Amino acid sequence: MRFLSNYDQRISLWRNTIQLFHKHNRPEFEGPFFQSGFDYRAEVHISTRPDGNYKNPDIVAASIDSWLILELTFDNISKEAQLNSYRTLDSRDLSVHGLPVIAQAPDLISSRLDPFNDGNYCQILVKDRLAIRNDQFLVNTTLRQRLLEARGIDLEGLPEIPITLLPEMREANEIREGLINIVMQLFKPGSPGKTSLEMVNEGLDKLSEKVGYTEKQSMKDRVTHQMDILTQNELRGFLESRDGKYQQTEQFKEKSKSPKFISSKIHDWAFPIQRRVQEYV
Repeated sequence: MRFLSNYDQRISLWRNTIQLFHKHNRPEFEGPFFQSGFDYRAEVHISTRPDGNYKNPDIVAASIDSWLILELTFDNISKEAQLNSYRTLDSRDLSVHGLPVIAQAPDLISSRLDPFNDGNYCQILVKDRLAIRNDQFLVNTTLRQRLLEARGIDLEGLPEIPITLLPEMREANEIREGLINIVMQLFKPGSPGKTSLEMVNEGLDKLSEKVGYTEKQSMKDRVTHQMDILTQNELRGFLESRDGKYQQTEQFKEKSKSPKFISSKIHDWAFPIQRRVQEYV
């Protein structure tokens, strides 16, 4: 695989993982989690027993008789301790997130692009073709069988889930990179503009309905912060917040700036380090 930035790796990891919870008709594909009856939520808060502290696993999923936790990472750091800490999660909290309450302990799984030792837990590898490691640690035998049957599936060959934002994104550079194409759409002729929440929903794509209200509002606030920086600096005079939406200014319409000009300004905002290097050179 070509060199991928942290942003690219994070998007690829999430996109290929959530493919396993979905069904496609062209080409025909049913993800092993979908086949096993699992619905999922992303970045939700679940309390631990008996102290009542909260954890927020990357993905929580439940079927009618089983539930699981998926920890997604591309860092070369073992997630064994993190997965251990999920053993005491209180399944009663699943109902808060619209999932069935399951009395038994969850299956704990790590999802990675490349193999790494995460202890005695099942691991799925989603870099390109699906691989399964340590499947013997899965309690749900149906899920285990479906995962083994799906081994080798070309995840890159499936219809793309066009996510560009993730609820776990906190860094400005990742949020900005995820907004590039969405911001470019604001300059299309006749664009009515977009609110920060609309931008979040568009960037999350299929994840949008799987993310809770609080997490989505936090993401909206982070997007608003980065968009305000863009409108006050690189695109000052060409993009503004008006009536709750980010829209073209009259000045932009009058000057008819080219898409290339706008794209370069957005690029300066999304990749400020590259801009500084170019200015220095």
